[in-house]
Amino acid sequence: MYALARGYWGKGIATEAAKVSLRYGFEELKAEQIMALAGPTNFASVRVMLKVGMKYEKNAFLYNRKVVYYAISRQEWQAEDSVYILRQMPTD
Repeated sequence: MYALARGYWGKGIATEAAKVSLRYGFEELKAEQIMALAGPTNFASVRVMLKVGMKYEKNAFLYNRKVVYYAISRQEWQAEDSVYILRQMPTD
């Protein structure tokens, strides 16, 4: 779970934190799949999940609240991560 003060919204902090969390989950914890959830109207969180390569899985209820689940497999992440690394390489 995460939350950012309004003054930090729109600066890419949540996206970077999500990328680091996925890397930790797959590389250190050896997870095969990572799921995330958000309220269905929390468009900023849904956008973060999409930006890091997660795909919609299902609608559900958690503690009597509607949520949407997104997930990414290790294989999907490795393909996404390699593209991200290539984009970050300096050009001469």
